[in-house]
Amino acid sequence: MLLEEVKHPYHRLLLLIVKTRSALLDAIEFGLNNKQTVELVTLVKDAVFIYPQQFTNPDGSTVIETLSFDVDGDGVSDETNIQGRFLEDNELNFTNEKPYVIYGYAAVDEGKTLNIAAGARVHFHANSGLLVTNNASLHANGLLSTDDELLENEIIFEGDRLEPGFSEVPGQWQTIWLFSGSTAVSYTHLTLQTIYSV
Repeated sequence: MLLEEVKHPYHRLLLLIVKTRSALLDAIEFGLNNKQTVELVTLVKDAVFIYPQQFTNPDGSTVIETLSFDVDGDGVSDETNIQGRFLEDNELNFTNEKPYVIYGYAAVDEGKTLNIAAGARVHFHANSGLLVTNNASLHANGLLSTDDELLENEIIFEGDRLEPGFSEVPGQWQTIWLFSGSTAVSYTHLTLQTIYSV
């Protein structure tokens, strides 16, 4: 039996990874007596995680980073309660080498372009999504796949719950939010699964 502990910085989850004869099971401890066994996207070391920062105030309360952007079109950034963060320049090219797991909203800032390579897999946690602001772009151009089951060249956006019982359940993640001022958005061979809305 292999046992490994990893503390996730966003949810402060304790992952207990237990190797069995035929599968790798993950037990997630959400509280003292609330343990759930689920098949996660992948092991922590085999994925790229994107999540908002968590801060502790002097009084001990916790604050999770929220997005600020021009909501009303007046040219001034507005504070929102949307948990997430803008992608850094070095995060604007999603490859097909490892899956991406997004907690909260991953946002593309003004003047930036998020490029997603053919064959990339992007998994969204509950209440998460992708936000493309004014004068920002999204290029998610997959290719035609030769295998209709694997969809090896498709770009796939889906929830992070991969147990068989969740494969067809809609509403596992929130949305792809394209601002009306987003520019040059292109997508081909992009599959959206288990989404709430587009």
